[in-house]
Amino acid sequence: MKLVYLANMRLPTERAHGVQVMKMCQAFSGAGLEVLLLVPRRFTAINADPFEYYGVERVFKIKKLPTLDLIPLDFILGRFAFWVEIFFFLLAVKFYLISKSYELLNLITYFTT
Repeated sequence: MKLVYLANMRLPTERAHGVQVMKMCQAFSGAGLEVLLLVPRRFTAINADPFEYYGVERVFKIKKLPTLDLIPLDFILGRFAFWVEIFFFLLAVKFYLISKSYELLNLITYFTT
């Protein structure tokens, strides 16, 4: 069974939800699911490989989708930057998944950068 796990977050991130998402994907893979983690391609100061950064086995795939990353400008645009970014991320997800087959879709979104 194929699971597509959507996480609107920087990856890797220094925040705790990064560990949670990576560990959940590893656990789903360990339970026999074929897991694809989709995240937006956003700026992050951490250049490490996500699997090494979190100490997670390479038992699932990660795909970074293009998005309009205005979140670095949130000091000017406020919450509008987040909503624009999530809109473009979900649009990229829609186009990416239009020709893919999967049985489960899980969306995780965070209201912090």
